[in-house]
Amino acid sequence: MPVYSKAIGSGTLLANDLINRYCHRATYDLNQLGTLSTYILSKVKQGVEGCGGPTDIVGLRSGRDVGFTEKKDIDELEQELTRMEELADQTFAKNLTAKPLTLSWLSEHRKKKSLKRLDAEKSGPAS
Repeated sequence: MPVYSKAIGSGTLLANDLINRYCHRATYDLNQLGTLSTYILSKVKQGVEGCGGPTDIVGLRSGRDVGFTEKKDIDELEQELTRMEELADQTFAKNLTAKPLTLSWLSEHRKKKSLKRLDAEKSGPAS
């Protein structure tokens, strides 16, 4: 059975972007979805004004069994995920900047055009 995910509240745009980025590419178990949820909520709390406060993750399974998270565990996971993301960002930035974009400078273009025109004038009219 497919699972549909959609955020609500003032962090909707960022949360839905992260959900689309990370949650629809694979099948995850409940614990993995808890980690993804913690990450997404953490990013929204950091990046959207007015979002914040503690994160509570609740799991439900058959037999009316309910699982809860401890604040300490969520706080530790958020810190670990932040460290992981910082390392990944450093690696990405290093790889990204290893592919520099070449700019075509207007002054160099004008200089080349001017040199071509001078060469054409020196060689005289074409026959």
